[in-house]
Amino acid sequence: MRYHEIDGIRGFAALAVLFCHMIVTPFGHLEPILNPGFLLINGTLAVQIFFVLSGDALSARFFATGDYHVVDRLLIKRYFRLTFLIFISSLCIFALKFFDLDFHLVAARQTNNELLAAYLPQAPDFDAMLNYALAGVYVNYPFNSDADFYASLPTAYNPVFWSMALELSGSLLIFLFLYAYPRLKNPHSILLFLCGCSFLLFTSYAGFFLGLYFGYCRHQGKLDSWQNSKRWQHISMLILIGLTAVSGLLFSHLGRGAIVLLAALFVFLFYTNNAFLRLFRGPFARWLGALSFPLYAIHFAVLISATSVMIVWSVDHGGLTPLRMAAISSSSIVLSLMLAFLVQRIEAPYLRFIDKIATFALKR
Repeated sequence: MRYHEIDGIRGFAALAVLFCHMIVTPFGHLEPILNPGFLLINGTLAVQIFFVLSGDALSARFFATGDYHVVDRLLIKRYFRLTFLIFISSLCIFALKFFDLDFHLVAARQTNNELLAAYLPQAPDFDAMLNYALAGVYVNYPFNSDADFYASLPTAYNPVFWSMALELSGSLLIFLFLYAYPRLKNPHSILLFLCGCSFLLFTSYAGFFLGLYFGYCRHQGKLDSWQNSKRWQHISMLILIGLTAVSGLLFSHLGRGAIVLLAALFVFLFYTNNAFLRLFRGPFARWLGALSFPLYAIHFAVLISATSVMIVWSVDHGGLTPLRMAAISSSSIVLSLMLAFLVQRIEAPYLRFIDKIATFALKR
């Protein structure tokens, strides 16, 4: 069972990450008006929304069918599903550095951008890249602090993949729960307990269990009652508008725990508001959803190459005016979308291949 709103929300979340990295990362220190807390460019919130959606998406088909083979297939494919684009992205960035096509360090010096300057200052190393793409990306970040994350930037071939360690380990926790689910006497209470414990102990993992809880509630028909309430439709719309309006002031001052809860709140509001359900089930949102992981994977390569060379050129030819910054960000966003479309075409036959491998393995 596939719920298209999950794909649609994921697509818009990926777009928010793209906006954040193409608007705030290169120019946020120059134009403070570009507040990274604003909802549409809040990359941190978008990643937490990804985690909530993963918990729901990975459990949806099992809740619909009760078939253990669904979980078996997901378990077999999960590492290979994630690693392919991590490798492709890391290889692209290695090639950019190898052929001296990464201009982010020059752009960082010209604009005094400390964040750009922290990205991959060392010479390219194929073995280090391969180790990062196949293993290191999954073990470097699961329980690390923000300080540890920034310390890792010089060696991370694609620092936006800090979330993959959580994505893979969080997925395994979801599968473990699903295997135990038919034997649980009171899954509702246990799920709430897991949500609370994960929030208190390992905050980011709470998103996976909250998403799993939403999937369970859908399976039990509990989301339908919210969707059928006319009063809730008005209330939820007002809440969404209010949160969006104050997001620039609110989100910049929140810790990780509050952002996890807000991510879950947004997903719940999207799931229960019929107007947003129609939006996220629409063709454009689903197209974005299909591009979401390729877009997430490839846009950092654009940032350190095309975006940075445009910054360097602008500084050398009259300076970075607001109009030029807007043009650079817009061009980078469009280029990222185009490359994501190409990467998706490369990824599609690979996904069919690992699906066949999973089928073969289970038949054996």
